[in-house]
Amino acid sequence: MLHFNILPPEEKKHMETLRESRIAIVWGSTFFVVLVFTALLLLPSYFTLSLQKDEVLRNLEITENSPVAKRVIGIQQSIIALKKNSEDIKKISKNGNSFSSIVANIVEGIPPGITLTALEYDGVLQRLSLHGIADTRAAIARLEEILKKNKNIKDVHIPLSSLVSQKSINFNIAVTVLP
Repeated sequence: MLHFNILPPEEKKHMETLRESRIAIVWGSTFFVVLVFTALLLLPSYFTLSLQKDEVLRNLEITENSPVAKRVIGIQQSIIALKKNSEDIKKISKNGNSFSSIVANIVEGIPPGITLTALEYDGVLQRLSLHGIADTRAAIARLEEILKKNKNIKDVHIPLSSLVSQKSINFNIAVTVLP
């Protein structure tokens, strides 16, 4: 079956334009309806989520200000510091010298008349601080000699404030450990 359009060309063009505009209106209307429907579905979700966000922020603020949260934050910071210190100790251990062997070597070499009260290690500076009490200045001088002879120690620093007294001297000695 054949269809012949015997309308004049202007009418044919007008009919084609009408047909195209109807198709555009149908597609545009469909798109608009889908867009409005989607917006109507998402609007309650948006308001629910914004209310939940406000509630979570309020709860977070209350939690951060609580003493328990402050203790937890302090513990977390301590854990981070311990982890960093253990990584620094592992760096020293990679060279074949374990940190504990270096400390044991230092402690074993302490001369009579010296009492260590504390050891502190700073991994960033590779520095070990020895705190203690010496009976005399001569005991501190002997300790300095022993530390300088140690193959794992790069540098020994004794502040002048540690040498002011003659007897019962509180001292702080900074020792740079070889990496």
